[in-house]
Amino acid sequence: MKRNDNNLAFMLKFENIAWYENGQVKILDRRVYPMETRFEICKSHKEVALAIKNMVTQSEGPYIAAAMGMALAGYEAKVAKLDKVYAYLEKAAYTLSHARPTTASQMEGIVNAALDKAKLYLNENNDLDKLDQVLFEYALNYANNNYARYTVIGEKMADLIPDKGTIMTQCFGGTVVGTMLRACKEKGKKVKVICAETRPYYQGSRLTASVACDMGFDVTVISDNMPAYTLKSKNVDIFTSASDVITMDGYIINKIGTFQIALACKYYNIPYYCTGTPDLNHKDLSTTHIEERDPELVMMSLDTKITMDGVKGYYPAFDITPPEYCTGIITEKGIYNPKELEKYFKD
Repeated sequence: MKRNDNNLAFMLKFENIAWYENGQVKILDRRVYPMETRFEICKSHKEVALAIKNMVTQSEGPYIAAAMGMALAGYEAKVAKLDKVYAYLEKAAYTLSHARPTTASQMEGIVNAALDKAKLYLNENNDLDKLDQVLFEYALNYANNNYARYTVIGEKMADLIPDKGTIMTQCFGGTVVGTMLRACKEKGKKVKVICAETRPYYQGSRLTASVACDMGFDVTVISDNMPAYTLKSKNVDIFTSASDVITMDGYIINKIGTFQIALACKYYNIPYYCTGTPDLNHKDLSTTHIEERDPELVMMSLDTKITMDGVKGYYPAFDITPPEYCTGIITEKGIYNPKELEKYFKD
């Protein structure tokens, strides 16, 4: 198999995202990277789900972790010599896919495909010897095929960035950030990257900036209250983000802070391109759920409490950007008007 993670940053290599081997899944702990390079070792699929819930991995990481978690569930069934193997895997699929409510529908597609592989294997074999390996191969192929799609998206994004241009990012777009920068390098484009820090987990400053730096790009970090001024003062050419959900009527659910940057871009007439895939499971905004996380995290900075006792916190994890504030949705098929996303499924 030709691997599509070549020439990407350390943290975007498959083995450094989530990897099943010898009855366990190791997941790079992105909560502490790059200050520490530490792996969470999960010895059951429930531990994988807990790691996903607890933000051990973000961006594309939870999806790959869920796929690898299904391989681990297969191992658990094999070791326990369960009679109702498929029923056990169905429960594991639900646990893994619902670790985070906002992305449950996308997760279900991944784990259900793993269930299909398991059913085929169980129908053709009388033993469970290779069940975990079959599911691992599915997980690896899922990751590789996803990277192939992100390679196309990254190339389309790179085509929009002028040579010696400046882009601003929000949170951590994961693989797309890497494939976009890899494409810029292949095209000989020298690009500057400005990353909003993205509190409270600092995915922008720790992850996006690390990927850009690791790949040799000029990268600058700003705090979350600086984007509007920086867009103008640093002559930003393009703002880009990934997406957790893109509804069919064009609303973008992404990391909190995306909307405020999109608003400033609209004011300054700077294009905002979102990468992702429209979701048929979300016909409109009413079908989405904005996850609210532990408010204590807002009152902390890298495990240090920064507020007085008695002060309250509020932590909506995502916000909603209306379609009129987005220039285009970049997919592997092309760039689409956010108000015409049904075309994606007709092309």
